[in-house]
Amino acid sequence: MLFIVMTVQSRVLGFLQQAKHELWLAKREWGASEESAALVCAHCSRALQYYLRALLLAHRRKLPAEILEEELVEEACEELPELFPLRESLRALVCRPEGSPWEEEDPLPGDAGESLRLVEEIAKPIGRDIFHCLSVASVSKAQ
Repeated sequence: MLFIVMTVQSRVLGFLQQAKHELWLAKREWGASEESAALVCAHCSRALQYYLRALLLAHRRKLPAEILEEELVEEACEELPELFPLRESLRALVCRPEGSPWEEEDPLPGDAGESLRLVEEIAKPIGRDIFHCLSVASVSKAQ
């Protein structure tokens, strides 16, 4: 299990590096301020941490991860009041069903909303990989 956790941590770090790079590109292309890019990156980082926590909790309780993800967004907003204005964005990032389209309106105003969309596209496969790692670990342990 330690190997799986280390693998997950490595993927999370890779995601964050990729997210920072995407946000840097978004800032350069759209002229977003450094502050807004840093803010979106920090929020996406937190969202992914909570997503990972949800998957680990689901794995321990032998529950489908989807059951816990909605609750986790609410818990994140309670623990970190600065996330509250991004509640819907976090919900979209963490809980959005595979393949469903974004809402017509940006979850965040201006460039930050566009940046979040880029980061969300990176987050999806990482989330699937994490869940796959945990599933494989569970099957291996049972055998």
